[in-house]
Amino acid sequence: ESRDGDSRVSGDLNEPSTEVVESRDGDSQGSIMESSRKPGEVLQLISPSQHKVCEGEYCLVADTVVNGHPLYQLKEGKRWLYTGLDGRWYVGGYHAKTKDFACSSGYIVQKQPHDGKLPHELEGHWRWGDSCNWHEDPAIRVIDTASVAKHASDAATH
Repeated sequence: ESRDGDSRVSGDLNEPSTEVVESRDGDSQGSIMESSRKPGEVLQLISPSQHKVCEGEYCLVADTVVNGHPLYQLKEGKRWLYTGLDGRWYVGGYHAKTKDFACSSGYIVQKQPHDGKLPHELEGHWRWGDSCNWHEDPAIRVIDTASVAKHASDAATH
């Protein structure tokens, strides 16, 4: 692991990720996406170029605040979306977890401090790390699954 400014880039990359989509059979309209999720409760991270093990749905960890902000955990995985000590969102792994997230390290980081915004509310690019440097990647996105499910449900009923 190496330093890049204030933040560290983690190096354990061999853990799988899982993506889960909830759906149910509707009446004669076929399958309809349905969600009882609240905005910001489950976030989808997409990273098609690098660190694919970080991709998937991150669920809000109930009653947990890290560095003054919410904590998200990858379903079925050992990745967390957390605010680092430098005020930026990170996707961290074992290293960050063992420090109880009192750090600024991870595989993926949002370029700018978030000033209280949730990961899906941010503008600007995310960056992935290679153990030495951060690389800006416009393909990395974080999406609120509640708004995606609502949009799919609205489209199916019209």
